Amino acid sequence: MKKRGTGTLLFSITYDKTEAILLAEHKEALRSLYNKIILAGMILLIASTFYLYKLVKKLKEAERVYRTLISNIHGMVYRCKYDEYWTMEYVSEGCLAVTGYRPEDFINNAVVSYESVIMDPLF
Repeated sequence: MKKRGTGTLLFSITYDKTEAILLAEHKEALRSLYNKIILAGMILLIASTFYLYKLVKKLKEAERVYRTLISNIHGMVYRCKYDEYWTMEYVSEGCLAVTGYRPEDFINNAVVSYESVIMDPLF
């Protein structure tokens, strides 16, 4: 007769490792995708910053050319609204020699309107 508890019981616990492996692979794939998205975002940011830098540089050069051209014109250069007072949006420095008023006096009719300077009172 055999005594209780003297025998050896062998057993093993097995489970499907497939799910754990798939989760680990999925996690790694997501991490890789996340890293690629971050890298693409950084490249896009650098490229757009470089593009804006070149654009600003071209704009500054165009403005320099424009200002040089305007300053070399004898007389007055202006841009105005098409309204009853000819409200000025831009007036060059030649304005002082032509009208006797400073350019800022005309901008948005601050001191005087262009219409009051050019219109004949008898007209």
